[in-house]
Formats: sequence, C-alpha cells, structure tokens
Amino acid sequence: MSRPFRFLLTMCMLAVSFFAPNALAQGPKIAVVDIDYAILQSDEGKALQSKLNAFKEQANSEGQKIAEEAREAQQQLQDQGASLSQDKKTELLKKLEDSRIALKRLETDKSREGKEMQDLGLASIEKKLAPVLEKLQKEGDYDMILNRVDGLVLVNHKRVDLTTKLIEELNKMK
Repeated sequence: MSRPFRFLLTMCMLAVSFFAPNALAQGPKIAVVDIDYAILQSDEGKALQSKLNAFKEQANSEGQKIAEEAREAQQQLQDQGASLSQDKKTELLKKLEDSRIALKRLETDKSREGKEMQDLGLASIEKKLAPVLEKLQKEGDYDMILNRVDGLVLVNHKRVDLTTKLIEELNKMK
C-alpha cells in the first residue's frame, strides 16, 4: 500500500471514529405536553367549561326551587301541625316526600346529563389531539412525546414543553 493511500485511509478512519460516536450520542429527542391543561386552555375546552357551568347553574336553580317547596311544606307542618286535619297533614307529608324524591331524581338525571355532556365535549377535543400531536412530532422530529403527569415526568425544561404549541394548534382546528 502506498504511503499517501495509507495516510488517507488513516485520516478517514480517524474522522469516522471521531464523528460517529457524536452522531450516535445524541440520543432520543423527547418532548412533554400537559394534555389536561391544553384541553382546558383551548378555545373549545373553555367553551365546554362555560357550557358545563351554565348547565350546573340551571340544575342548581331547579334544585333550589324543589328544595324551597319542600321547606315550605316542612315549615307548614311544624307551624300548623297540631291544628291541621289528618287529610291536610297527609297531603303535606306526601308533598314533602314527593319533593325529596324529585330532588334525588333531579340530582341523578342532571349528574348523568352533565357527565354525558362533558364526555362528548372531551371526545370531540380528543379526536383533534392525535393529528396535532403527530404534526408537532414531525415538525420537531421528536422520537417521543410524553404527557406530563405527576409521578411520570418529574422535571422538564420549557424548551421541551410543547403544551403552548399544542393549545395554539388545537385553536387553529376550529
């Protein structure tokens, strides 16, 4: 082997041995998002929260009306119990029991309706998450995107937190 060829071969081997470990040492590129926060802070998440709050206020108003009717019947029984006829006492007791049953039914029904409303709203937002996360993954060339959950991700730097970008992208998908 000629001397210039050996020198060139040695230089190539040195270059490969110098650059190859650095290329491999980069390791996986990982990002973090807080899915729950992103959902709550997205425009659609805020609209869902407003809708749920209005629903809750309306349910509370209905419940207060029924509870007031029950209180009135209870008060009338306490105030006039001794002077009321048996039929009137029975009528007030039935009204009181009907109010209690109506309150329980209202609570059960509104709880179920609210849960369904929340589940449907979240499902709508969650459908949009996968494509947005895939877009962010491709744009940032991330090997992995983790959901920031207590106990799973203990500490992360803001440069690997994609939550703000996720919210922005979700808001673009209206």
